[in-house]
Amino acid sequence: MPVDPDEPAPLAAKRNIRVNRVNPAPIDARMIHALEAGARARAPAAARNAMQASLPFKRYGTPAEVARLMRFLASVDASFRTVGRYLVDGGVMVGRIS
Repeated sequence: MPVDPDEPAPLAAKRNIRVNRVNPAPIDARMIHALEAGARARAPAAARNAMQASLPFKRYGTPAEVARLMRFLASVDASFRTVGRYLVDGGVMVGRIS
């Protein structure tokens, strides 16, 4: 992936700082609960079931699953990874990104 010189990664690398992006969705947290309530205010559980049924794994991700990726990216095991874009979306974006 080419590095855009306007992005902070090239400057950060000079100071041994890695810059990565984690894009989580949909995660079982307040934001998704608000979307469920907005979709069906009187029946958020029905909205939840319908939304989860549309996902490849038929469930939302968990905050812990996102945290594990972030913990890895912050670890020495990922010391040479930078300018990465990591999806934690259970396959929602498969076929939608190039």
